[in-house]
Amino acid sequence: MLDDIRRVALEIWPQRLHAPRGLTRADFRGYQTRFVALIGDAIAGAIPGLMLALPPGAGKTVTVLTGLRDAFDAGTIRKALVTSTLLVAKTVWHAEIAEWPHLGGTTWTIVRAEDNDPEIAAVSESVYAECLDRAQTWFDAEVKDARRGNPSKASALAIVRARWEDRARALQSDEDREARRKPKGAPGDFAERERQGAVAAAKERMLQRLVAEPTELHIINKEALPWLWKHFRNGHAWPYDVVVADDLREGRSGKHRSKGSTKAAGKGAAPLSRWGILARVRKHVKTTIILTGTPTPKGLENLWGLAYLIDLGQRLGTAKTAFLKRWFNVDRYNHTVTPNGLITGKDGKVLEDGYAFFEITSKVKDIMFSIDEEDLGDLPPFIVDPIHVQLAPKVLAAYKAFEREMVSQEYDVEAVNGGVLHGKLLQFANGSMYRDDGEDVFIHDEKIQALTELVDRLDGSPLLVAYTYKFDVERICAAFPDAVVLGPENAEDCVRRWNEDRIGLLLAHRASAAHGLNMQKGTGHMCEYGLTSDAELYLQFLKRIWRPGRKTKVFNHVIIADRTIDEDVFPSYLNPKIETQERILAQMRVAT
Repeated sequence: MLDDIRRVALEIWPQRLHAPRGLTRADFRGYQTRFVALIGDAIAGAIPGLMLALPPGAGKTVTVLTGLRDAFDAGTIRKALVTSTLLVAKTVWHAEIAEWPHLGGTTWTIVRAEDNDPEIAAVSESVYAECLDRAQTWFDAEVKDARRGNPSKASALAIVRARWEDRARALQSDEDREARRKPKGAPGDFAERERQGAVAAAKERMLQRLVAEPTELHIINKEALPWLWKHFRNGHAWPYDVVVADDLREGRSGKHRSKGSTKAAGKGAAPLSRWGILARVRKHVKTTIILTGTPTPKGLENLWGLAYLIDLGQRLGTAKTAFLKRWFNVDRYNHTVTPNGLITGKDGKVLEDGYAFFEITSKVKDIMFSIDEEDLGDLPPFIVDPIHVQLAPKVLAAYKAFEREMVSQEYDVEAVNGGVLHGKLLQFANGSMYRDDGEDVFIHDEKIQALTELVDRLDGSPLLVAYTYKFDVERICAAFPDAVVLGPENAEDCVRRWNEDRIGLLLAHRASAAHGLNMQKGTGHMCEYGLTSDAELYLQFLKRIWRPGRKTKVFNHVIIADRTIDEDVFPSYLNPKIETQERILAQMRVAT
């Protein structure tokens, strides 16, 4: 009972932190003080909102928290919402509150319900055991009944199993039927179905309890946005005065609906996307604050979705199609979008940005702000260490044949188009490929051997490894049993231990660890086990340890499978910048 009371006090009820701290508000850089004032202007209605396109290490989180704290104290807002990735939601925002004395009075609640939460786990275990016992009793009784007049137990089992499969088929979702998933009708499957239902209900109760907490700041992971929108009656009961979107990648899409619309199947429109929810939320709040380190990784066209979430189309228009038609040349055959007036050289380098670039950036200059990274202090040296591996002649021949024919009889893998082929070739270079059934087929272990040699060469120095695929992490863990995998359930502990150099080999997926986590106090060694063509994920992951204020060099060990797609992707790893984005940010920089 006492443990339960402690847990509730620490995890659920409003939290006020007054721990001793080092830095104070007097340590703010000039641009931080200016951005705090701009947040006040946005809340007061002088500007509709703002986008802080700042590099990692610039102090985005504490700047926003300070602006919100001032507004709370002034009584201009009562409640604010922060939405971010799960790892950042669990580890960053409340930790920043604990670091600064002037934020100590801020009350906060992390609105999340996870399987490993003690309350949820207890429900899961008890319900499953009870349901399994009951289901097994029913199953045995039906088998016994089926054996009457039938001496064969095997026949009776077959009859009952078929009957239970029919019951399971009747309970299948439309999605399961469309995917032609075989129904599972064993007692354990029915118990699992009941457990999932009980866990979902328990999570719903926990989320409702947490979201009702009278704290000033609610922090959620972005995946919970649809639940939150629905919970508050599609915005009709929206309680938040301000929404802070922290590195919401979907914010650039400008798509109101999620992929895979069910409208064609006669089931109505597809659900709102996260962007679509934030666009509707904007009508119910005083202001929206967007935080991002990479606002336009794919080009100038990314700005429309971000600007719309701030001003609902006042600056760049209310429709993305009209925005693109006005300022871009859209080649739908080649799927390219080029700003009007752009002039490039024969090598593809931009010679002149053109009128579209300057018109668009000038329209958002009063709501979008950036700084020069030099204002943060010197970045430590960044050293790329390419590690080349050679595929065996037979394996390389299979790779080239697959690249050419887009099908591999040997590995039972097919690429239906160029985009799928690109991904499959990256998988092949790593040592496996996924089949259509979701299972992976082993091809080679050259990268595992290279990683083993690298670990030996570092001789105990901690190493952060970026992995891409599930089979990557499974095989790395098999080769290195002491490796630690960073995930939502252990993020806070992992980041702390990493910064204390207490983890020898830490594995992290770029998509889950690429935003918000500060790992600069640990070692300066990282490894790109599998390469990615997503420039934003690469840059954001790199910025976890290559940040201003770091005292030591950063070594990025990039494992490259020679004569594969890795060689095409690798050049982007030599220059950790996105050129178009850099030119846009240069237009938005404030004087310091």
